[in-house]
Amino acid sequence: MAQKGTRFPDIVSYANERGIQFKPRQNDGKDEVYAICPFCHHHNFKLSLNPVKNCYRCWHCSEVGGIASFISKIEGVSEVEVIDRYRSQKTRNVHPALKLTHEQRRLIGCAKLPDWELMRKRDPKYFKLTLDMLWETWKAKEQELREDAYTHLYISIITGEIKDSEKKERIVTSITEIGRRINVPILEELRVAYRAKPDWVKTIERNTDSLFQSIKTKNTTTVENQHAG
Repeated sequence: MAQKGTRFPDIVSYANERGIQFKPRQNDGKDEVYAICPFCHHHNFKLSLNPVKNCYRCWHCSEVGGIASFISKIEGVSEVEVIDRYRSQKTRNVHPALKLTHEQRRLIGCAKLPDWELMRKRDPKYFKLTLDMLWETWKAKEQELREDAYTHLYISIITGEIKDSEKKERIVTSITEIGRRINVPILEELRVAYRAKPDWVKTIERNTDSLFQSIKTKNTTTVENQHAG
């Protein structure tokens, strides 16, 4: 069934909002999240949710499908109705905070969502304020992770590690993983930033150069003192 152009919710976020129980202490590095299957209710967390592909599979009852199928079975409505519902939402002015993925919200400590619709109906101003605060918190976190990634990249450049093929591969993999978690093409962003030198990049490079110079001076002084002794 064609679903092109339809903005569906993140499947993990949807399951969370529906009160589905997730397996505790899961490895955040994996693409799959395990939970109690709402169809067979097997107690050993047999339901696999993939937020990257927005699909699910139960390894016990064999229910499988995409987000439209998942919502259809949970709510007891047809897939056509589900698709029409989210397709009609495309034209609305949706607050960017409502588009954050489960992983993005988890990074700012907001994996579990409130009942947005109930909040909107009870107090529209508070609803808007809450979304604004959530979005501002996310943008600050996004920039923090971007700066951490750039610092990692810049240190590898000034130390020469980037010239070692194995180390370079590990660095690129590490930075790419950060980008995957925040849903941003961060490696390309950092390449552009390295050339363009926005203020935040200049600050990182200045502070990093100062730190390395301080370490170098300290080591030189230590060696001179040892020779003098």
